[in-house]
Amino acid sequence: MTLNECLLDADRTPMIHIKTDPVSSNKTWTRIAFWVRKNTALTLAMMLACFLTYVFLRPTSPSSDKIFQSLRGRFDPALFRLPHQDKLRPTSSFEHLEADTFLDWSRVSNASTKVKGAFVVVAREEELYRLRATMLDVESHFNNRYSYPWVIIGPTLFSRHFRELITHTTNSPVSFGLAPSIEWQEPYWIDIRKAEDASKEMSRKDLSKGESMYWRRMTRYNMGFLAFHPLLKDLEFYWKVQPGSNYHCDIQHDPFERMKREKKKFSFALTMTENHEFVRGLDETVKEFIIHHKNMLQPVSKSIYKALLHKSDKKPDESNPLGEYAGYFSNCMIYNNFMITSLDFLRSEEYNAFFDALDRAGGFFYQRWGDSLPQSIAVSLFLQAKDISYDDLNGYAHDSGAICPSNLKTFVDSKCTCNPYEYRGKIKIILYRKYINLLFIYYSGPNGA
Repeated sequence: MTLNECLLDADRTPMIHIKTDPVSSNKTWTRIAFWVRKNTALTLAMMLACFLTYVFLRPTSPSSDKIFQSLRGRFDPALFRLPHQDKLRPTSSFEHLEADTFLDWSRVSNASTKVKGAFVVVAREEELYRLRATMLDVESHFNNRYSYPWVIIGPTLFSRHFRELITHTTNSPVSFGLAPSIEWQEPYWIDIRKAEDASKEMSRKDLSKGESMYWRRMTRYNMGFLAFHPLLKDLEFYWKVQPGSNYHCDIQHDPFERMKREKKKFSFALTMTENHEFVRGLDETVKEFIIHHKNMLQPVSKSIYKALLHKSDKKPDESNPLGEYAGYFSNCMIYNNFMITSLDFLRSEEYNAFFDALDRAGGFFYQRWGDSLPQSIAVSLFLQAKDISYDDLNGYAHDSGAICPSNLKTFVDSKCTCNPYEYRGKIKIILYRKYINLLFIYYSGPNGA
């Protein structure tokens, strides 16, 4: 075969072009480019649709609300529920999308007093209407004359609907804060499964709020972290308001002003007895703290510590490492769903060392310690009796605790709407509460509340 013949044959050989199959290619961009080239018209249509969607439905678009309202009229509204961030987009009433982090005291118009006090609430979105009813009580019976600000804090951001309705409940400034997740959630040393098992066991025993992990997180946050929230930074005192509580009588005096004038650090209105099933292990944890931190404690003779213990006629055992703090807690406690307290006290080194000891023990989650009894014990350990004020707050009611004046003149003058005969079947409970209240006053001495 000659060379020319070989070349001629080569020219006659058909040329084969091999295209790479994009499906078998390992390069993602190759597959995308192949699809776009193959579907150019469809790609352009999708890009145009995305652009138009952004233009008409972006949060600041005036047409977005009209479009959503039209769609909601034809379909299930749940299909068009906006994310919680979008619910807080700016309106004519609000300037911030995010939670508030600063309480501007220049906006507070209560010129009648120089006390930096505020109503503070920890609440959830679903407590909107209970909170609003309580706020209307407080406003009509007290705050419409003083204009103290409100601070509402929650574990998640509040919706625009929540903020608008709460803001229009009062003429006073309202700030909406967010509890940091690292403070709200269980700490790293808590065994979550063990905590859940404990809550299920309490639920089987039909114990109040025994199954609620939210309640455990909320009370722990109330006791140990709330005082350090940025919205409370410049406050001297805060008045704790519980959603669902009632104020049935006019409050004739300004508790904030009285607290500052009389140099009080803690004020309460009701006392109760805690169910021992909830506070197992608390007694031991407190006594362990006392043994190792006696230098932080107030002398028993100057505090209300003995009022929290079972009475005993036994002489003190000198060999007991607890010394004058020996005894067994009776589970009598300050019912702190209403309290007015000094922020300096809640931020003190002694108080926070006590909280840290309780937090490490895990009883907020493994049991149901709550914040009422632990906070009552903290008050008895770190404050003198003269620092504590009993506030006979006529008309206050929450759950099983209530104060309704039986004196006719007081009832009329305070414009009360509660029913003093409603508790006729619970007279023993009322007398027992009154006895405990008197006990606190007794330990306060002549210069007490």
